[in-house]
Amino acid sequence: MGAPGRRHHFAALIALSLGACSGGAALEYMRKEYGSAQRDGVVDLSETGDPSQMYQIWVHKTKPKVNVQTSIKAAADYGIAQGGSYGLANTAPVQPTFQTAAERFLKENNGPDCRVFNPVKLHDIVWEFDYDCSPPPAPTRPKRARP
Repeated sequence: MGAPGRRHHFAALIALSLGACSGGAALEYMRKEYGSAQRDGVVDLSETGDPSQMYQIWVHKTKPKVNVQTSIKAAADYGIAQGGSYGLANTAPVQPTFQTAAERFLKENNGPDCRVFNPVKLHDIVWEFDYDCSPPPAPTRPKRARP
C-alpha cells in the first residue's frame, strides 16, 4: 500500500495546477477518466534530476491512453508566471515535450515498439495521448511459383 496522502496525489496535482477557474472541464474529464489513481511513473527528460524537467505519467487502466503532466514544481512555476504576468507569460512546455515523456515511459515499461499519437491538450501543463505497443507486422515474403 502507498504512503498516506499519496492516494490522492493525482487529484491534488490537478487541482493545484488547473485551479478552479482555468480548467474546470479538463479537471472533470481527468477525474472521470483517471480517478484518484496513483501515477504510474515519472520521466526525467533532463537526465540530471532537474525537477522542472520531470513529467508525471498516468496510464489509463482500461483504454490505450496515457496522461502526461508536468511536475508539481513546474506546475507551481507555471502558475506563478501566469499570475505575475496577468496571464501573458506562457511558460508551459510545448506538446512535443509531453509526447517525448510519454514515449520514453512506454518504451521503457512496455517495449520498444510503443508509439504515441493523437495528442489532446487538456490544459497547458496536461496532455493526453493514445498509444499502441503492438509489434509491427512481420514482413511477408512473396510466394514463389513452383515449376
